Amino acid sequence: MSDIDYEAKPLSRVNIRDFATNVRSAVGYSKSPFIPIDDLLEFVLPKVLEGFSYDVWSEEEMGRSHGLADPETCTIILR
Repeated sequence: MSDIDYEAKPLSRVNIRDFATNVRSAVGYSKSPFIPIDDLLEFVLPKVLEGFSYDVWSEEEMGRSHGLADPETCTIILR
């Protein structure tokens, strides 16, 4: 993983809400206004992303980063 920052292209609130609705629907939370992140990390993503894993690191290990993602290895690391 690297320290490369990624800045997403801006979207309107309507587009963000539509996208969020589609994601919630796709992962089985269509009747909920949110997705519990612990459920997403433990139960949903391992089913839809082969090889997915996540880990929690200390602030000392993470430095200034609050989270890192490596799409090539399907790994997420959170502080």
